[in-house]
Order: sequence, then structure tokens, then C-alpha cells
Amino acid sequence: MYGSDVHDQQKGGSATMSCKILDLRGVARHCGVEETTPGQWRQRNVLPPSDFPEIRGCPLWYLDTIRQWAQETGRVFYEDPDKWSDVDEINDHRSSDDGEIPPLVFSGAA
Repeated sequence: MYGSDVHDQQKGGSATMSCKILDLRGVARHCGVEETTPGQWRQRNVLPPSDFPEIRGCPLWYLDTIRQWAQETGRVFYEDPDKWSDVDEINDHRSSDDGEIPPLVFSGAA
């Protein structure tokens, strides 16, 4: 499961409100991180509490919950992780002040 839309009928009208629901994989996609990272965040209590009871050990959140959490914690959040335009945002986010991507530095013995 990546995410799904839940449609709720608003009272007194025919308008439909769409609420996207994300699992850990969906959180990873919208935050631009590896699929295992949200699981690690969850183990360290970095993610907000899930919005729903767990289903077979799988936590679920509203997209708005993860968007707000990302903004509050200074993390990147992509509204539509499938858009190619996000590549420029990723490059801007990961680049240093002089426009070059800093080299990876490893410490310790291999």
C-alpha cells in the first residue's frame, strides 16, 4: 500500500473532500527518502503518532499530518513525488551554498 484516497461527503452539500492516507512507503515517497527511513524514524519516535489504529502492524497517516510534521521539523515534503520538476528541488535542497554538491565524508574504519 502506498496511499489511497478516502472520500467523505460533507454535511449539507454534494461536494466531496478527498483525504489521502499514507503508509510508511508513502511517507518515504513524499519526503524523498529511502523506503526504510520512515520505519527508522518511527522506531526513534520521530514521526507523529499514526492517525489510525494499526492494521497488521502498518501505521497510517493523513497526508496533511505528514505535511505538517515535515514543515515543523524542517524536512523536505513533495506534494506530488512523481513529478519530474521535483528533481530540481531535490538538487537545490542537497547542494551547498556555492552550487556544488558536497563530497561524501566517511569517518571510522571500513
